[in-house]
Amino acid sequence: MSYFAQFPNMLYDYTKPGSQSTNLIIVKDIIRRVKLNSSVASSIFAYDEYDIQEGERPDILAHQFYNSSKLAWVILLTNEIHDLYEDWPRTGRELSNMINKKYGGSGPYALKGTDTSVGHSYSGKNGYYYPLFLNAKDANEYDRLQGYAGGSHTHNFSEFPSTTFYMPNGVNRGHASVSFDNGLYRLWTPNSGPDGVHHYERPQLSGDTTKHVRTTETTYVTYPSPGTTQTLSSLIITNRQYEEAENEKKRRIKILRANLVQEFVNEFKLIIKD
Repeated sequence: MSYFAQFPNMLYDYTKPGSQSTNLIIVKDIIRRVKLNSSVASSIFAYDEYDIQEGERPDILAHQFYNSSKLAWVILLTNEIHDLYEDWPRTGRELSNMINKKYGGSGPYALKGTDTSVGHSYSGKNGYYYPLFLNAKDANEYDRLQGYAGGSHTHNFSEFPSTTFYMPNGVNRGHASVSFDNGLYRLWTPNSGPDGVHHYERPQLSGDTTKHVRTTETTYVTYPSPGTTQTLSSLIITNRQYEEAENEKKRRIKILRANLVQEFVNEFKLIIKD
């Protein structure tokens, strides 16, 4: 059974303003929401839990469990998945692309150096800015647009040891300048990029201390024995780690047992036509 085939028809008026004639077409009422309250839909005993594997789609699972890819909508509806792009777990490649896009893209950025060690080629001199990209392709293109050969070189800063930056090769780029044009660059901070800080966590101080709670503080205090305290560093959760954890949460779904699918479909047909 096709999901949208069961929706009732409706008249849609697409008459242009000021027109002397009325233009109507028949379309499916796809904005109708369905909530199933039967014993089939609500019973926890009607489902089996399943962890979505890498690259599995709803139609693949429908064929696997119900022997029909056309019943993919049953899996989506019973798990209240309304946006397949946002609610279904991404593949590793899709997730990586989303993280890179969401947390800044390639540049151009400007990094303000904080290290004071003069003459160290891999430290940002205190108070100076450096124009940066996150991949060689964009750095090369930037170099060409400025009339140079289209080259770049990698640059690692001790302020951000886990990130490799790319600098255009051409001179007069504002390398190590005391200011930068915020209309051209975005300032790179500890929160920037996939490996930037998303938030901090610390263990619960009471109850189940293996569980972590979110905090805005970079340190926390424990009391290992009466009258003594100990200050510990909070756990850094990067943007990448946060998104990966959120993606993993989407893997656990419930699968309606095959012997109940037909009853579910029949109920859906009745409700959608009311």
